[in-house]
Amino acid sequence: MTWKSGARYEGEWHNDIKHGEGHYTWDCSAKYSGSWVEGRRTGMGVMSYEDGSSYQGSFLNNNKEGNGIFTARDGSSYKGDWKNDEKDGQGTYTWPDKTTFTGAFHRGEMGNGRLASVDGKVQEM
Repeated sequence: MTWKSGARYEGEWHNDIKHGEGHYTWDCSAKYSGSWVEGRRTGMGVMSYEDGSSYQGSFLNNNKEGNGIFTARDGSSYKGDWKNDEKDGQGTYTWPDKTTFTGAFHRGEMGNGRLASVDGKVQEM
């Protein structure tokens, strides 16, 4: 199905609502491929954003929720737990220079953990 805005959906429906496996492309070129429940991204999926970043993992009610990997256009990434579209729980953030922080995140912010630089320096935080 294609909407007037240019958005497009190909996939399963139930009672005229996206439900099951499907692919949705927004008019801005962002794309989602994965599971839908009652019209919402819920379950496993892959989201490709207009700016070149992407997320692969679990969704609940259109939000990143559970475990997943977000990769930004600059090469930085986060692999770990998500809650309500924010980094929340255990995970690893990697900067473009390959420095990593592994530890706790809460509402998108780093908490206790370990910062490791490419040259081998490790700092407990």
